[in-house]
Amino acid sequence: TVLSGFEVSNATGDAIAGTDIENVTIQDNRTVASLGAGIKLENVSGLVVIENNQLDSSLLDTGVFIDTNNSIAQDLTITNNTVSGNAEQGILINTSGMAQVTANIRNNTLTGNNPGKAGIEVENDTTDPGSVCLNLNGNTSDTNYTLTLFPDSQFQVVDLANVDQNNTGNVIRVNASG
Repeated sequence: TVLSGFEVSNATGDAIAGTDIENVTIQDNRTVASLGAGIKLENVSGLVVIENNQLDSSLLDTGVFIDTNNSIAQDLTITNNTVSGNAEQGILINTSGMAQVTANIRNNTLTGNNPGKAGIEVENDTTDPGSVCLNLNGNTSDTNYTLTLFPDSQFQVVDLANVDQNNTGNVIRVNASG
């Protein structure tokens, strides 16, 4: 599935949404002033690519929201997007269940999103043995990056020592298991 070249303005819900889909590319789109998320994908699997989009002013939600809840391996690539003026996080990835996720989040510009939220937030909230391998590189955010690890989950950040150096903004690591 490929969605490319659209402009969605003033959506009364999520501007671009998909549920229970596999192998999707969302590229070269623009969303403006949606009530929901700019891009919202739930229970996605396979190769998911979100690139070269401009996501502006989600009035009540997040710029990009991806939720996984399955046991299928998946590869997320979120690159070269401009995400600005959203009520919540710029980018939020939430994995749960037995998902095996590799997330490459690179070269995104996140500005003017809710200062009380993260520019990029990645959560692994499961007691199942799912895992996330995360590569953050070349992103610019005027708020923080938050990595949230829940009890018994597995979370690996590629090149953790250089995350602060390779991204503009601060990384906050939260371990909810104590």
